[in-house]
Amino acid sequence: MGLVGVGDDHLEALDGAGGHAGQALADRDRAAGPGWGELHEPHLVADGVVVVEHEPRLHVELLGPIHIAHGHDHQLELHLHAPQPRGAHRHRTTVYRGPRAEGSTLGKPKPRPVAGLAALAAVLALVVACSGDPERTDGDRPQRPEPTLTDEPPPLKPALAGLVVVEPRALATVPYADFGTITTTWKEVEPARGSFDFDAIDSILEEHPDVRFRLRIRTGRDAPYWLKQATDGCITVHPSTANGATGCVAKFWHPRFLQHYTGLMEEVARRYEDDAQVVDVANSACSTAYAEPFILGVDAASLVLLEEAGLTTAKHEDCITGSTDAMMTSFERTRISLAGHGTWEMTRDSSWVAERDLLNRLRARYPYRLVLEDHGLGPDDEVCPAPGEPAGTAESWHCYLAGLAPEDTPHGWQLTLNDGSMSDAVWAGVRMGACYLEYAAFQQLSEDERREVHDALLANCED
Repeated sequence: MGLVGVGDDHLEALDGAGGHAGQALADRDRAAGPGWGELHEPHLVADGVVVVEHEPRLHVELLGPIHIAHGHDHQLELHLHAPQPRGAHRHRTTVYRGPRAEGSTLGKPKPRPVAGLAALAAVLALVVACSGDPERTDGDRPQRPEPTLTDEPPPLKPALAGLVVVEPRALATVPYADFGTITTTWKEVEPARGSFDFDAIDSILEEHPDVRFRLRIRTGRDAPYWLKQATDGCITVHPSTANGATGCVAKFWHPRFLQHYTGLMEEVARRYEDDAQVVDVANSACSTAYAEPFILGVDAASLVLLEEAGLTTAKHEDCITGSTDAMMTSFERTRISLAGHGTWEMTRDSSWVAERDLLNRLRARYPYRLVLEDHGLGPDDEVCPAPGEPAGTAESWHCYLAGLAPEDTPHGWQLTLNDGSMSDAVWAGVRMGACYLEYAAFQQLSEDERREVHDALLANCED
């Protein structure tokens, strides 16, 4: 069940002759917030209509007034069922707003009796009827049971397994693969604040209906311009390696960053939590050039700039923990993946032990739901064969991953070959107990070896 709150920043100017949906109200003070709002549009005194947009097949359960302090207005609550996933269109519902006293201000709602409720009764039937299915009535609408303390958590979506390509067009090279990765950027998904575009993601899902996907939304230098402005500007950094790139990165340690990232994840969850094709969403919130929160990946001069702009290890940890918490709250069945690294890069230091301890706290907080991965397995890397080392004392990142039980924490590697042998790299991953290996495509392997590696990965993590 959802709750639609209407503030003056959501109202549309239909109060006068010729007004049209989308026209801004006069003051546009944007004073809305949880339980709060202000109206400074005295010309709306006589108006009693608010237009609320909703998705088709949302069924309005009830319309209830709440008394507004310091005036005689009423705020309406619309309880809605069954939000639609991708592909939904918006419909409009006309809702009675009630009289208001001239010059009154919406304040914090108080649980006081409200007079004059009879005026609302005339619109109840109309509002309830404004669903996307004209033949459905209240009597046959499916009702979602209220949660109880004894409810079991919903079953998780399947974890990635086998060969996973990050270029969807390469799926044809592994026709037996069940999983792929869709990579996009925050600035593409939310080019303007609150305006979302999922068309590119939806097109890939529709083109590959039998494949289940991880969704990776890059932030850092790929954060939208409006977000960088909302967090007091961005910091231009330069890479520490040839694989990186110069860019102006968002201040992920700024308090407003996590607020906006949470909003993004809530929208992604609204759209894809009930979509069986999207099984994993990567947490790339607290990053710079890569979708890896434990890597800053910038040169020494850039580290100084980041520190001068306020980045500390404590704030970095707060971002990783806060973004993971926000995603776990938004998603119940979809898994959340997090990329670790050989050592946690900080502005003045680096520490594998600090990274290990943070990962263990996150795993303890979210058992079974967190997926861990490495983004840099190459053919020359040191191999720590499974069963690796215990998570509490593992002396290296690879031994930590190799020691994880896949039924508790699914894990895998993304390849970074640097012109080395793909065959050597993939078999190193198999020996370390990887559930999956991720790369743009695996065409450097013969068709027979591709299938052999895929089957070995499945065997590592079969139920």
